[in-house]
Amino acid sequence: MSERTYKKHVMRVIFPCALYSASAGVVIGIVVFFFKMLAEFLGDLSISIYAYVSNNLAYIPLLIIGLVLSAIIVYFIIKKIPEASGGGIPRSEGIVRGLLSFRWLHSIIGAITGSIFAFIAGLSVGSEGPGVQIGTAIGDGFNKIYHSRGHTWKRPVLTAGAAAGFGVVTGAPISGIVFAIEEANSKYEPYLVLAAGIGVIFASVTTSLLAHLFSIDMKILNNGPITDLTFNLMWIPAIIGIIAGFGAVLYNTLIEKVSKIAGKHLSKKMMSLIYLLSIFLITGIIGLLLPQATGSGHTLIFGVLERKFIWYMLIPILLVKLLLIAGTTASGAVGGMFLPMLSIGGTIGGLIGELFLVCGLSIEFYPIIILLTICSFFGGAIYAPITATVFIIESTGSFISGLHCIIAVFLSMMIMSVFKVESVNEVTLKEILRNYHKKDELNKTTQISN
Repeated sequence: MSERTYKKHVMRVIFPCALYSASAGVVIGIVVFFFKMLAEFLGDLSISIYAYVSNNLAYIPLLIIGLVLSAIIVYFIIKKIPEASGGGIPRSEGIVRGLLSFRWLHSIIGAITGSIFAFIAGLSVGSEGPGVQIGTAIGDGFNKIYHSRGHTWKRPVLTAGAAAGFGVVTGAPISGIVFAIEEANSKYEPYLVLAAGIGVIFASVTTSLLAHLFSIDMKILNNGPITDLTFNLMWIPAIIGIIAGFGAVLYNTLIEKVSKIAGKHLSKKMMSLIYLLSIFLITGIIGLLLPQATGSGHTLIFGVLERKFIWYMLIPILLVKLLLIAGTTASGAVGGMFLPMLSIGGTIGGLIGELFLVCGLSIEFYPIIILLTICSFFGGAIYAPITATVFIIESTGSFISGLHCIIAVFLSMMIMSVFKVESVNEVTLKEILRNYHKKDELNKTTQISN
């Protein structure tokens, strides 16, 4: 490449890509930061509402009315803005890969408004999926504003948006870059890395300033210092990885089966509304009887880390949480699966940790067992070992041996491969694509008939 050609390449491709990624990163840092603050507030509000109603049963009729109205509002939001429905991360992956089209501004509005009612109702959804979706939409918005639809930097800027959204909403910027390459794109390209890195840097700096201003810790799993396993306990990550692998097989299979069954019966409008109403009302019942199983799962993870639950209480929490996540995912309710999925890994880790304590393991290693289980379950369920390992090390803010994480997560993935189970994100994306193409065919048929 001549010097003149290289300069043109820099000015026409690299510079716009960097500029748009940086601009999108700043906006994403602001929007997703306040969205996460809102999500945490609404999550706490949901816990308080269920606690109050459980102690004042006369308010149950009001709770039911609130849940029904919330379900109806969410139903109309996802009907008017279908881009907002389902898992935010799988949908963003489809958008980045060019498999899905969407309206960027509608997507942001739908993700935020739909999430508000899902969080208040205590649905098993997190803010991470919508956060990534908002980031991707803002990236596309900058592409549209600068008329770059057909240019080389369209996909890199979308990737920057997804990476920045992930980095901000999880408080793990490096993981955001790794996620964008390993999971969202499934391939390495210099432009993608450049855009993702610039987007995450500008978003993270913006968020760090806001976090300092509001005195907020953005890390999801920051629970204080963690004691790592000693060399003579190297066998523990192997056992954790195998158990987590079987857990991931069960989790992904359940998500796939429930989504397929629901997809066959929810083609009619009334059935879709009835199913969504059922999910909101069932969540309300669980919120009164077993509140630990509702919500995003953030409180559940910290409860397990702090040993707030007797071991036999973790079993019903785990089973109910599994069913709630599967049912909520299949309903198309606005929200993400990321944190609820981590809570499943954390609960399995709690059971493993309690078993090891009975066998004589020192209690100082209990937190690391939980985190290694989360890492291996998460990495196995989405087939992203590097993202899972980097995320756990980064999001805890403590030193954890990467070797222990790698052993656990690769054994988990090996179990997944033996049973030939797909990534949960790929399963969800396939269901989204099936509905997307079904609606596309329906629109074509309608146009022809007219």
